[in-house]
Amino acid sequence: MAPQWHSYYINPGESGQATSIKWKLPPGFKAGPILWPVPIRKVIGDVAGFIYEDNVYLITTITPPKNLRSGMSVRLGATASWLLCREACVPQKSSLELKLRTGPKGNPNPDFAKVVSAQPSRSPTLIGQAKIVDKHAEVKVAVVAPDLVGAQFFPADPTYFGADVSEIKSVSSGISLRVPLSKYSPGIPRRITGILVIPSGAAKGAHWIDIQVTEH
Repeated sequence: MAPQWHSYYINPGESGQATSIKWKLPPGFKAGPILWPVPIRKVIGDVAGFIYEDNVYLITTITPPKNLRSGMSVRLGATASWLLCREACVPQKSSLELKLRTGPKGNPNPDFAKVVSAQPSRSPTLIGQAKIVDKHAEVKVAVVAPDLVGAQFFPADPTYFGADVSEIKSVSSGISLRVPLSKYSPGIPRRITGILVIPSGAAKGAHWIDIQVTEH
């Protein structure tokens, strides 16, 4: 994106719109959800949002059918829609197509490999519990981090959460998150999903969490 322009995370905050991709795939091919990278929290005017600036790669896993034969030609089509904003917002749309020939596994593009390696981990090792207390989601994650300076949480569900700052601290059982519900929340979420960035320790890095709410 051009300097000072931005697009939005799956949860844009109090304004904005997340990028969407509609796939047009050959029979038997399936597209997974967008694997969102770590966004930036930015306040523009008096509105906070979760955004992307400069370059952003929105990865999707495409699974071919089990009976796919080598030597076939396939076309993968997609229509991407996003909101590009600076002081004002301009809706964007682009239809794209990629023609590929099937065959043995080749060498991945090194730039693409870097993008994949930087994705939030989706390992199920971050076990936690969540409850709703006083218009906040209180989440405990069983992982030890010696230093939480710079820790961040980016909730993924725009129905229940905005881009308010989450309180993150160490507790005896690991890490505690206190995530404010949006003032527009229609009720109680069933799950807490999002990206947790841990700045230190064995679990250092970005992690996708998905924890069921058990109490409210």
